[in-house]
Parts: sequence; structure tokens; C-alpha cells
Amino acid sequence: MYDNPAESQWDLLAPYGFQDSLQIDWIEGEDPAEIAVRMGLDPASRAHCDLGDAVAITHKFPLKDNIWIGHHSPGWVCALGMFGTVPYVDLGQGGRRFTLSYHTEYGFGGFTLWKGSELAGEFGSDAIVDGELPAIFERYGSGLGVPSSESSRGFEIPRFPLGMESNDGSHGGRGLWPRDEAENLEVLLSVAGRIVGRFIDRAMLSETRMLYFNQEVI
Repeated sequence: MYDNPAESQWDLLAPYGFQDSLQIDWIEGEDPAEIAVRMGLDPASRAHCDLGDAVAITHKFPLKDNIWIGHHSPGWVCALGMFGTVPYVDLGQGGRRFTLSYHTEYGFGGFTLWKGSELAGEFGSDAIVDGELPAIFERYGSGLGVPSSESSRGFEIPRFPLGMESNDGSHGGRGLWPRDEAENLEVLLSVAGRIVGRFIDRAMLSETRMLYFNQEVI
């Protein structure tokens, strides 16, 4: 039996401004600096700060797609895209990387598992779970309402930008977030926390981690 997060995962992230864009990666490894180099990030661009300062720095340089990265739990590094994407990283030898992404323009981006350079499982906007994710969801999703491999019954994905109405005129709400979308992200953030052995928590958000400028978008 796995624990549940002490606090809502989304409610912890939302005050930092991720309503429009969220990509968070949990990457197998112990050395976040090494993983950043594999991503092509420049060590010379690195600063050390907590998430609040990372947000403030990013707002000063809005054209730069920053990455806040650090050791998260034994065997895992967490990389958070500062209102943009996290660069691709090939871990080699089957190293795992779980990615959760969302963007207001495109909606739910997906929850994916990569092993090395190979896509090993995906739950995407078509609401189908494939690859290794069904077994992972079955193991780590108890009590959370994760979708099965057959379909995502009860796990609706709005096909419209956040804060806008669907074709039937309905919309939900936690702020600008339709209720179902927020709940979907909450579930997947919780599943990832169980997989890597640590949920998002207040201590994490106040930890000093590394902030890199993504030179590819400068």
C-alpha cells in the first residue's frame, strides 16, 4: 500500500505560475549536474536558488526557457521547466525518465515513460494507455483513479484550452483550470511521487537547486 501526498500536488505548484505551461520530468540518476550536461545545458549559465527565486529570475529573462533541476529522492533527479519544456536527455542503458506535460494552447500533453532513447509507455491526449504504463499504473495508482490499458473511463481529458468552454458549454474550475483537468494532473503527479519515492512538498520547493538557462531557445 502506497502513501498519498500530504498536500495537493497541484495546489503546491499553482502559486508559482504554472497554470499556462507545465513540464516536469523525473529522471533516473543521482547527479543533477551530469544530467544537465547530457541535456546540453551550459554549466556557466547555472545559478543556485529555490523555486521562488527561479520564478523571479525567469520573469526577468522571459525569452529564456529555464530549467530548475536537483536531486529529488534516492536514485531520482527532478527537472521542472520554467514555463516551457525540459530538454531531451538520453540516459542510455535503459535509464528511466517520466515526463508529465501540459500547455494551455494544446491541452494535456501526456504522461510518458522513456527508457534510454526508447519510448516505453505513453498516456496521451487520445486517452489510451500503452507500453509499460498499464502495469505501472496498476502498481502505483491504487486508490488514485488512474486509467486502465483499455480506456480512460472516468479520467476525462478536456479537448479545449484551460478556462474555455467545451462544445457542450460546460467548464469546471479551480481558478482558470477546468476541474477534470486539474484532477487529472493531480493524479499523475501523485503517481509519479509514488514511483520515485517522494511527492512534491513544501521542503522541495524551498530547497536550493540549480537553475539553468536553456541556450537552445536564446
